[in-house]
Amino acid sequence: ILPGHCFLKTGDILISLTGNIGRVCIVHGENLLLNQRVAKITPLSGVPISYIYSVFRDDRFQKTLGNIATGVAQQNLSPIKTGELKLINPPEHLTKDYGRRTEYLLKQISHLNLETQALRKTRDLLLPRLISGRLDVEDLDIAV
Repeated sequence: ILPGHCFLKTGDILISLTGNIGRVCIVHGENLLLNQRVAKITPLSGVPISYIYSVFRDDRFQKTLGNIATGVAQQNLSPIKTGELKLINPPEHLTKDYGRRTEYLLKQISHLNLETQALRKTRDLLLPRLISGRLDVEDLDIAV
Protein backbone atom coordinates (compact mmCIF):
# COMPACT_ATOMS: atom_id res chain seq x y z
CA ILE A 1 0.00 0.00 0.00
CA LEU A 2 1.29 3.43 -0.97
CA PRO A 3 1.61 6.28 1.51
CA GLY A 4 -1.11 8.95 1.32
CA HIS A 5 1.21 11.61 -0.09
CA CYS A 6 1.68 9.51 -3.26
CA PHE A 7 -1.90 10.06 -4.38
CA LEU A 8 -2.58 13.21 -6.39
CA LYS A 9 -5.71 15.22 -7.07
CA THR A 10 -6.63 18.34 -8.98
CA GLY A 11 -5.06 21.39 -7.36
CA ASP A 12 -1.99 19.64 -5.92
CA ILE A 13 1.29 21.37 -6.71
CA LEU A 14 4.28 19.42 -8.00
CA ILE A 15 7.94 20.31 -8.46
CA SER A 16 10.43 18.47 -10.68
CA LEU A 17 13.50 17.11 -8.89
CA THR A 18 15.54 15.84 -11.86
CA GLY A 19 16.57 17.35 -15.19
CA ASN A 20 14.66 20.62 -15.50
CA ILE A 21 14.71 21.04 -11.75
CA GLY A 22 12.30 23.34 -9.99
CA ARG A 23 9.57 23.32 -12.63
CA VAL A 24 6.29 23.76 -10.82
CA CYS A 25 2.87 22.67 -12.03
CA ILE A 26 -0.68 22.17 -10.85
CA VAL A 27 -2.23 18.71 -11.09
CA HIS A 28 -5.26 18.44 -13.36
CA GLY A 29 -7.03 15.14 -12.91
CA GLU A 30 -7.87 12.47 -10.38
CA ASN A 31 -6.58 9.00 -9.50
CA LEU A 32 -2.97 9.92 -10.29
CA LEU A 33 0.20 8.74 -8.56
CA LEU A 34 3.36 10.64 -7.70
CA ASN A 35 6.57 9.79 -9.58
CA GLN A 36 9.69 9.41 -7.44
CA ARG A 37 11.55 12.27 -9.22
CA VAL A 38 8.71 14.70 -8.63
CA ALA A 39 7.68 16.07 -5.24
CA LYS A 40 4.30 17.23 -4.03
CA ILE A 41 4.42 20.58 -2.27
CA THR A 42 2.18 20.65 0.77
CA PRO A 43 2.03 24.00 2.56
CA LEU A 44 1.91 24.27 6.32
CA SER A 45 -1.52 24.63 7.84
CA GLY A 46 -3.05 28.02 7.13
CA VAL A 47 -0.68 28.94 4.28
CA PRO A 48 -2.63 29.37 1.03
CA ILE A 49 -1.57 26.99 -1.74
CA SER A 50 -1.59 29.92 -4.18
CA TYR A 51 1.07 31.69 -2.10
CA ILE A 52 3.33 28.63 -2.13
CA TYR A 53 2.76 28.16 -5.87
CA SER A 54 3.76 31.78 -6.51
CA VAL A 55 6.86 31.56 -4.31
CA PHE A 56 8.10 28.42 -6.06
CA ARG A 57 7.57 30.01 -9.49
CA ASP A 58 9.41 33.20 -8.55
CA ASP A 59 12.65 33.74 -10.53
CA ARG A 60 14.71 34.40 -7.40
CA PHE A 61 13.45 31.24 -5.73
CA GLN A 62 14.15 29.28 -8.92
CA LYS A 63 17.78 30.52 -8.74
CA THR A 64 17.95 29.35 -5.13
CA LEU A 65 16.77 25.91 -6.22
CA GLY A 66 19.43 25.89 -8.93
CA ASN A 67 22.08 26.74 -6.33
CA ILE A 68 21.22 23.78 -4.09
CA ALA A 69 20.91 21.31 -6.98
CA THR A 70 23.64 18.72 -7.50
CA GLY A 71 24.87 16.84 -10.54
CA VAL A 72 26.85 17.75 -13.64
CA ALA A 73 25.26 15.85 -16.54
CA GLN A 74 21.80 16.02 -15.01
CA GLN A 75 20.73 18.33 -12.22
CA ASN A 76 19.10 16.76 -9.17
CA LEU A 77 17.19 18.54 -6.47
CA SER A 78 16.99 16.97 -3.03
CA PRO A 79 13.44 17.04 -1.65
CA ILE A 80 14.96 17.18 1.85
CA LYS A 81 17.15 20.22 1.07
CA THR A 82 14.23 21.86 -0.73
CA GLY A 83 12.00 21.30 2.29
CA GLU A 84 14.63 22.88 4.54
CA LEU A 85 14.69 26.14 2.57
CA LYS A 86 13.47 29.12 4.53
CA LEU A 87 10.71 31.11 2.89
CA ILE A 88 9.79 34.70 3.49
CA ASN A 89 6.99 34.54 5.99
CA PRO A 90 4.84 37.67 5.71
CA PRO A 91 2.28 38.43 8.39
CA GLU A 92 -0.59 35.95 8.41
CA HIS A 93 -3.18 38.55 7.38
CA LEU A 94 -1.17 39.28 4.21
CA THR A 95 -0.85 35.64 3.15
CA LYS A 96 -4.55 35.06 3.82
CA ASP A 97 -5.46 38.16 1.81
CA TYR A 98 -3.16 36.99 -0.99
CA GLY A 99 -4.81 33.57 -0.86
CA ARG A 100 -8.30 35.07 -1.10
CA ARG A 101 -7.27 37.15 -4.10
CA THR A 102 -5.44 34.41 -5.99
CA GLU A 103 -7.10 31.10 -5.08
CA TYR A 104 -9.73 31.74 -7.75
CA LEU A 105 -6.99 32.10 -10.36
CA LEU A 106 -5.53 28.68 -9.54
CA LYS A 107 -8.99 27.14 -9.70
CA GLN A 108 -9.53 28.79 -13.09
CA ILE A 109 -6.19 27.42 -14.34
CA SER A 110 -7.25 23.91 -13.29
CA HIS A 111 -10.73 24.32 -14.76
CA LEU A 112 -9.42 25.64 -18.08
CA ASN A 113 -6.82 22.88 -18.32
CA LEU A 114 -9.50 20.23 -17.75
CA GLU A 115 -11.64 21.91 -20.42
CA THR A 116 -8.68 21.92 -22.79
CA GLN A 117 -8.18 18.18 -22.20
CA ALA A 118 -11.85 17.53 -22.98
CA LEU A 119 -11.67 19.65 -26.15
CA ARG A 120 -8.54 17.79 -27.30
CA LYS A 121 -10.33 14.46 -26.85
CA THR A 122 -13.29 15.77 -28.84
CA ARG A 123 -10.98 17.05 -31.59
CA ASP A 124 -9.10 13.74 -31.72
CA LEU A 125 -12.40 11.89 -32.03
CA LEU A 126 -13.98 14.15 -34.66
CA LEU A 127 -11.04 15.10 -36.89
CA PRO A 128 -10.35 11.62 -38.33
CA ARG A 129 -14.08 11.21 -39.06
CA LEU A 130 -14.20 14.61 -40.74
CA ILE A 131 -11.12 13.97 -42.88
CA SER A 132 -12.27 10.47 -43.90
CA GLY A 133 -15.73 11.73 -44.82
CA ARG A 134 -17.48 9.57 -42.22
CA LEU A 135 -18.77 12.78 -40.66
CA ASP A 136 -21.07 14.65 -43.02
CA VAL A 137 -20.91 18.43 -42.61
CA GLU A 138 -22.53 19.36 -45.90
CA ASP A 139 -25.81 20.52 -44.32
CA LEU A 140 -24.16 22.56 -41.54
CA ASP A 141 -24.53 26.35 -41.69
CA ILE A 142 -20.84 27.30 -41.53
CA ALA A 143 -19.76 30.81 -42.46
CA VAL A 144 -16.49 30.80 -44.38
